[in-house]
Amino acid sequence: MPQFARYKDTNTFNLPYDYESITHYAAYANSKNGKMTIITKDPKYQNIIGKVNNLSKQVKPFLKFKTILHEQSESRVGNFIMGRIF
Repeated sequence: MPQFARYKDTNTFNLPYDYESITHYAAYANSKNGKMTIITKDPKYQNIIGKVNNLSKQVKPFLKFKTILHEQSESRVGNFIMGRIF
């Protein structure tokens, strides 16, 4: 699977593209000729990709949800180990 492959059939969960992703490559990532390898569809984000140091606004709600699920699962496992039915 090539690193810069384009995919047509992907599920975005109805979320907009996250240009502020902390895992986004920079515009010149892996360039061998000094030219940009990633050009954003929205030009206002061209100088943002690959330079963000914090989690984006889109990720934070998912982390909160994941934390809640994790806490619930640990509680259930603890109750099962103690011999109680939850």
